[in-house]
Amino acid sequence: MSEVKDYYGLRQGTTYLEIFSVLEGSGDRVVHRQLRDQEAYDTWHLSLYMKEILAYQKLLHNKAPLRFDQLPRPEKNLLVSVLLAAQPRWRQVVELGSSLFEMIDGLELVKRFLAQMHSPIRVPDPHDVDYLGIEISDLLIQAAEHVHREYRLTHVKDCEKLPSRIDVLYDRNVSSYAFQTPKALAELMNRAEVCLMNLFVSKGQTFLSARLGKSLTYFSLAELIEHLERPLYHLFGFKAPGPFQGSELSRGRPVVEGFFLCAGEEDAQAFASMAQSDAAVAAYWKAKEMTLRPAAELLGRHG
Repeated sequence: MSEVKDYYGLRQGTTYLEIFSVLEGSGDRVVHRQLRDQEAYDTWHLSLYMKEILAYQKLLHNKAPLRFDQLPRPEKNLLVSVLLAAQPRWRQVVELGSSLFEMIDGLELVKRFLAQMHSPIRVPDPHDVDYLGIEISDLLIQAAEHVHREYRLTHVKDCEKLPSRIDVLYDRNVSSYAFQTPKALAELMNRAEVCLMNLFVSKGQTFLSARLGKSLTYFSLAELIEHLERPLYHLFGFKAPGPFQGSELSRGRPVVEGFFLCAGEEDAQAFASMAQSDAAVAAYWKAKEMTLRPAAELLGRHG
């Protein structure tokens, strides 16, 4: 399995994190501190995800009933919860680029919400799930394990150290930084019984873009499907938010930036049926226009 094992891989720039002020009148920009490369990335994301975990914890300790609109990142936390509820044999979650593994706190929130609503979706106790993070940052690994001491959490730094078979694989587009060919990505996906992934795919050939100074891969959808051992379904989404400034990531090429499910047909249908068994989750499914659409149809419909 060929993967990027350092921060940049194929370097296309430099990542910076700055704190600066702009002087009134002159408009001069004064840089007070500057970080670069992985230290810049890690510092920003440590703050970002720690704030997220603190917000989760505040909701968990609030005795007031939770509302559905309070559930953070339902495309991650809710859908992974539904997957775990759909198949009792799945009790392991692997995340590519796991950061602080804030998913754990998200699963706790979803479990509490569904329990208080007396939902037929029975999410397992998050303490009874094995979590495995694929993360290259020592800082983020240390922080993740510090804030989740009560959970069964372990880390590896590259995919080659994963078990040969895993249960649930989750990815929020880290795959585009970690791999540069559809075959390499498929080798990881084929280890999992089910994959819930935000993928950037090309309707034509695989090509490279750049983000945060790092190489960003749009995988050929046709080649990815060819190398997968299980069906690939497009769930929802066609366009992800782009950079605050700068050129458009896809560079005008025909692409899909959406969420996909890779699973056997029976497991995929069990997931969809479980989601439809709860009114609030079914409403979310409808609002996102979610379907189990064979991913190959994305190629046929758009040429």
